[in-house]
Amino acid sequence: MNWEAIGAIGDLLGGTAVLITLLYLALQVKDARNALKAQTAQNRTAIAIDLAKWLAELRRQYPDEAEYDEEARVQMMHHLSSNMLHLQNLYYQRKIGNLDSFFEGSISARGFLYLKNSRFNRESWKLLRQLPAFNEEFVRFVNEALESERNHGDA
Repeated sequence: MNWEAIGAIGDLLGGTAVLITLLYLALQVKDARNALKAQTAQNRTAIAIDLAKWLAELRRQYPDEAEYDEEARVQMMHHLSSNMLHLQNLYYQRKIGNLDSFFEGSISARGFLYLKNSRFNRESWKLLRQLPAFNEEFVRFVNEALESERNHGDA
């Protein structure tokens, strides 16, 4: 065997090692992406549960929105803001492909039911959407969805 043959075998082994490394890296990226999806789903669920508990307590104390005192209004505005920021995050996670299509309907259903079923929340969103924390694209997405729901509900 001469040095050229040994060099060719070395090149073949090196190329095979690179290919195996790339395949392993692809599997690691896939696993990391799945872990991100699972963590996002878990965080979303925890936030939804906390929000539902808080809203249930608020509804127990104030069956009618018109009865909200100043403290309840401030708390409600804070929770609406937090919820909408969370929905904005989910919106962008979905847009870049980190969430599957199941979440798309969930994002809409959760956020828009939260807004459309409460006059106080709808009026508060008109103020909140002007904050720099909310991206224009997300604000447009929410407003169009609310308008679509309103038009669909009127039909």
